[in-house]
Amino acid sequence: PSRDMVLHLAEHLSIPLRQRNQLLLAAGFAPSFSERSLTDASLAPAMAAVEIVLKGHEPFPALAVDRHWNLVSANAAIGPFLADVAEPSLLKNPVNVLRLSL
Repeated sequence: PSRDMVLHLAEHLSIPLRQRNQLLLAAGFAPSFSERSLTDASLAPAMAAVEIVLKGHEPFPALAVDRHWNLVSANAAIGPFLADVAEPSLLKNPVNVLRLSL
């Protein structure tokens, strides 16, 4: 299929951008969509919005995770939950929230 056909099908199937890049690579084309780290300066407004939402949940605990369930940010109320973690190595970066919960 052509590059345009791959992108057209991916669009109509609502395939996420990361997977669209994989489809393009599998079809022999270069990726179209760039990936950015959460620390990228262009995402600073989005990260600021995340912080506002987390702060707004106080006094209740709230946290934000990435696509791998790694802790991105948390509000101050999450502290008591992390204080009683039996295995301190689970609190080393990157902190995986799924591992913490088990």
